[in-house]
Amino acid sequence: MWRAISGVVLLALLAGCGSDGTGDVDDSAAWRTSSDPVDPTGLIWASGQTVHLADGTTLDVGADVARFAVAGDGIFFFEDDGGDQGNDLRRAPLLYGADGAAPVDTGLEVDGDMVAASPDGTHLATIVMNDDDTRATVMVFDLTSGDVVRSTDGLEPGSDPAFEFAEAELSVLGIDDELLYGRSLEGDFAWDLVTGEGRESDPMSLPTDTTSPDGAWTIQDRRDGTVRAIESPSGEQVPLQLPADQRSYLTAWADDSTAVGVSVEGGSEEGLDPGDTVRLLTCRVPEGECEVRTDVPDGTVVLPMRGDTGQRFTIQTGTP
Repeated sequence: MWRAISGVVLLALLAGCGSDGTGDVDDSAAWRTSSDPVDPTGLIWASGQTVHLADGTTLDVGADVARFAVAGDGIFFFEDDGGDQGNDLRRAPLLYGADGAAPVDTGLEVDGDMVAASPDGTHLATIVMNDDDTRATVMVFDLTSGDVVRSTDGLEPGSDPAFEFAEAELSVLGIDDELLYGRSLEGDFAWDLVTGEGRESDPMSLPTDTTSPDGAWTIQDRRDGTVRAIESPSGEQVPLQLPADQRSYLTAWADDSTAVGVSVEGGSEEGLDPGDTVRLLTCRVPEGECEVRTDVPDGTVVLPMRGDTGQRFTIQTGTP
């Protein structure tokens, strides 16, 4: 049995006293238990306050979306306040959004890189710091049962907690339907979504942005960053039917078989200028079929957080 199980037991004993720094979370809130789950699979993207699902339906969540995860009956998101949030989304309110309703404050204030939803949409996981950055807790919400598991496995500091947490740079590194992966005080760690029990993990086993969630397919780039091919599980390169006379980039995965990026028409440099037309691009494996998504309007497009902070693309129509 893993060494740090005592952290789960301790948090269970302290759950009612409010000393674990996990915020004012309402156990009876509607978002805690799913009754009509949103399908979290396929290409999902947000623009402004509208989230577009893979089946073509949309959710108006009542506030502009900076980052989001799809789970339960809607999405969990950070509001875009119009500033340059980049990687500086720190201790921000995590909101819950459903179609046509005002956003609901979950009671959690977390960093933008400390939230993830399981690929099947049944679990929301966070790493939460207390007010003075001397204590951290993994919280995993089972959105089917309404249960929550708290764990401090891998997060028990020594004599100088504030310094140790600052040096460790805690973050979520990935998630699947069984485990949350993250950076802890003891290095790379994995926590069980059902029990909260944690253990050391191998960071090399985690998919990267260029690897499909199931680890089977890998995007291969040229030196200039444009995509060359996608490598199959057997090591063969799948030729892609990319748009002609455009620069094509694939940088993320929507699911195990759909890579996502952008196509750029105009110019020849790595960067963008106002004359370039940029469109969302998807390529499917094993077919190698690619599609330029002309249905995605100009503006900022945000992909869901799937164990990362969610990628953002600027879609634009070039000007002469």
